[in-house]
Amino acid sequence: MTPEIGQCHESRAVAAPVHSGRRGCKLRRLARLLIVLLPMAAQADAPDAELARRLVESGRILPLEQLLERVRAIRAGVLLEAELEYESDHQTYVYEIELLDDAGQVWELELDAETGELIELAPEHSQGSP
Repeated sequence: MTPEIGQCHESRAVAAPVHSGRRGCKLRRLARLLIVLLPMAAQADAPDAELARRLVESGRILPLEQLLERVRAIRAGVLLEAELEYESDHQTYVYEIELLDDAGQVWELELDAETGELIELAPEHSQGSP
């Protein structure tokens, strides 16, 4: 018997978990959708990485590694996040960096991506803190 469009019918291996009814069908559809969409989400950052590479090669911005050396001289800590952002107000690129220091404090640093100049250094406030 061939399932009709919209029906959920699959053969299962003996060791596979068995879901009954419509819920199992929805879970399998969701799993298939995630399998298709996850690679697309991973590629979403690719244009940003390509843009950053081109900006470094053209001399418009400093390489992230070079800025991280400057960050280490300003504040010791473990790198949590680094983002390259375009500030349309000033028509310049900035690196937004988050660090975790030895005391457990998260710090946010903003540096001019072209010069490496520190723009801002501030502790991050956790939710619920003033």
